[in-house]
Amino acid sequence: DRHIGDWTSGLEAHAAMRMLQEAGVRAAVVQNAEDLNEFDPQLAARGLFFTLDHPVIGPARFEGSPLLFSGIEQVNWRSGPLLGEDTHYVLAEILGMDEAEIAALAAEGVT
Repeated sequence: DRHIGDWTSGLEAHAAMRMLQEAGVRAAVVQNAEDLNEFDPQLAARGLFFTLDHPVIGPARFEGSPLLFSGIEQVNWRSGPLLGEDTHYVLAEILGMDEAEIAALAAEGVT
C-alpha cells in the first residue's frame, strides 16, 4: 500500500488510471458527481447527461436513463414537475373532475 501510495501521490487520478489500464491492470478512479457529469467518457458516449431549461433554475444538466434499447430513442422533454404543476391535468384528465370541482379545491388551498 505504501509503494502504491508513493507512486500515485504525484499523479492526477485519471492519468494514473490510464497508465495502469495501458499496462493491463484493471483500474478506475473513484468519481464524484462532478467527475461523472463532466469527465466520464463512457457516460458521455452514452449521452447519459443532458441539458434542459428548468422553469425555476434555468438551464441545468440532468441525468437520463443509463439504459439504452435498440429502436427506442430516449426523449428528455422536461424535468420532474414542480409542486402543483400537474395538478389540473391530474384532476381534470385523469380523475375526470369538472372545472367547478377543481375551482372549489383551489379555493380551499389544494394544490
